[in-house]
Amino acid sequence: MKNKLFAVWFLFLAGILYSAGEEATGNAVLLKKKNGNIKIDGRLDDAGWRGRMTADKFYKSKKLGLPKYQTEVYVTWDDENLYVGAKLYDEDIVANYVLRDEPIYNEDVFEIFIRPDLTKNFIFEFEFSPTRVIFDALDKRGPDNSSGYKVVTKKAWNAEGIECAVHMEGTLNDWSDKDKYWSVEIKLPLKNMAYRKISPIARKGAVWGMVFARCESSWYLKAAEYSASVALDQYGVWEHYTEWKSFKFE
Repeated sequence: MKNKLFAVWFLFLAGILYSAGEEATGNAVLLKKKNGNIKIDGRLDDAGWRGRMTADKFYKSKKLGLPKYQTEVYVTWDDENLYVGAKLYDEDIVANYVLRDEPIYNEDVFEIFIRPDLTKNFIFEFEFSPTRVIFDALDKRGPDNSSGYKVVTKKAWNAEGIECAVHMEGTLNDWSDKDKYWSVEIKLPLKNMAYRKISPIARKGAVWGMVFARCESSWYLKAAEYSASVALDQYGVWEHYTEWKSFKFE
């Protein structure tokens, strides 16, 4: 009888461990290594982006459906850098902030949230405006903010060596004509993710959690529109980690 109970518990624990592993690596987006040149000029036309699209549909939320303006995201990497490119369709490109870490998330902005260590509740937050203003911060969040866990954001933290460039098909801050899109290219040195040994350096086989998002403040909308690369229950509640997609470095 004892042997049977032991076998049952063994299978039960094995199932738990298997499920935990699947949460981290199952259905992961394969993050392919860079194969070709990428010039950081905002245009997304270099060979290094080919076959590296990771998202072509954004969602306002599970309940609210799709946004008016869609976004395409490309991601690749090499031994030193993570490369992210985005094309944001937009009829009215808006950006007025000029200083680093100003609240550019109130206007047109592209956002990246990265959780390099799936066992820790630290998020690296990066945001980019059409005028190349950067907001970068380190967020400490609980697994579910409704539990009362205090969210701590350190926007004074700056990523070293980050590069970004923007290309616009339209006119900035001019609602009298209809724009087409703006695109951004980003080179983010991976050494930034080793802040206080929070996470290991990216390498083949590593699995990171990532979410891409945007704010759209078009003249053609009644209110600012927020969307993300995953259909979240509630936009902006980034500590609901089970909603994130995982990205496996291939």
